[in-house]
Amino acid sequence: MKLAAKLPNRPERAVRLRKMARNGCFKPLSLNARPEPILANPARVWGIIDRHCGVEMWELIGKGRTARVSDARCIAVHLLLACGLSLEKIGLMLGGRDHSTIIYLRRKAEARMGRSGQYLLTLARMRMELQEGGK
Repeated sequence: MKLAAKLPNRPERAVRLRKMARNGCFKPLSLNARPEPILANPARVWGIIDRHCGVEMWELIGKGRTARVSDARCIAVHLLLACGLSLEKIGLMLGGRDHSTIIYLRRKAEARMGRSGQYLLTLARMRMELQEGGK
């Protein structure tokens, strides 16, 4: 699916997202291709999730299934994959979850990126914050 098909109906937001896409601020995840890894410390992801989502590390690795925690877990998977970690390592970092659970969370994040321009912008901001902190 092309990025243009994922853009929201609001013209000003669509223009801003197109500019961000051209500048390489974010690249949609694909199940077949991994994005260029960000040279950042994966431990920074916990702080970014806490600041943006209000979910602490112990909640992410716990058994909680509320929407708030589940959404934050999807974002954490997206950011940890951007750091270049394997599915198995991410599963271990998120409380010993199986790699198939991580694949499910990645697909869930991709689907939400396709539906919501605001979610896409939030993920782009978090990725940029992670990238800036890794330098």
